[in-house]
Amino acid sequence: QIAELDTKIQEALTKQAGLETSLKLSDIKLLENQIDEKVELLNKTTDISKIAEYKKQIMNLVTKKAKISG
Repeated sequence: QIAELDTKIQEALTKQAGLETSLKLSDIKLLENQIDEKVELLNKTTDISKIAEYKKQIMNLVTKKAKISG
């Protein structure tokens, strides 16, 4: 019975780890898309205040991505 319980626990932990990895990957992809959008906006503007704003937003997104990636 203990061995069976150990097996079930191990299976549950494996499924949880797979789900966490999947969620991290989707979060990273979302952040990458947001970064790309901000870079596009950055490339299309000449307004210095907008450039500073986009730069700050990009840096925040990169920081979030780094924290998720570990």
